[in-house]
Amino acid sequence: MQELLRRAGFDADGGKVVVGAGSTVYSGAETRKWLAWRAKGHLQQGDEFRQSWLNAGITEEGIQETLTAIDKWVDTEDAWYAAIQCEMLAWK
Repeated sequence: MQELLRRAGFDADGGKVVVGAGSTVYSGAETRKWLAWRAKGHLQQGDEFRQSWLNAGITEEGIQETLTAIDKWVDTEDAWYAAIQCEMLAWK
């Protein structure tokens, strides 16, 4: 990413690009239910997100497998969700 910023005219080597990361963690039964409801909603017929999966080549079978996995995950007592986000701040 720093190379792209250099090409765009940012001073990536002069201290004007800061790279970092953040994280998100969700746990608990109610939070799992909410996340599962949200995820399953995005994979229903007519939803743009579902269509983006189909456009990317994910099959109906793959979508159904994902929905089944969501159901299994939400019912797992100690299940949790974690994500890491990459962060870049750049200025000219």
